[in-house]
Amino acid sequence: MARDDPHFRLRIPEELHARLTEQAKENHRSINAEIVARLEESFEVRGKKGSLSKEQIREFLRRDGGFLSRYLNRSLIKEIEEIRLLQDKLSTMMEKAERIISETQK
Repeated sequence: MARDDPHFRLRIPEELHARLTEQAKENHRSINAEIVARLEESFEVRGKKGSLSKEQIREFLRRDGGFLSRYLNRSLIKEIEEIRLLQDKLSTMMEKAERIISETQK
């Protein structure tokens, strides 16, 4: 990056700034360089859907700080709740069907 590259101000949540700072230190680069690297990486990933290597996935998950797993856990919990509701509905329908069958056999 050259000194004459465009500049702009950016407001981000404190927690995200702290995470960026931590990752920049781990990667031995400035916060600005960390942000630029992550942005460039995001464009590469979008351009190559389905072509992530295991190493890229591991690196993403390492940097992710648990966000993805928390998101997936919330998503899975919602899906499980929906499945339970459907199971309850199915149970109710089966009970009704059994009653109808037993009544018609009398």
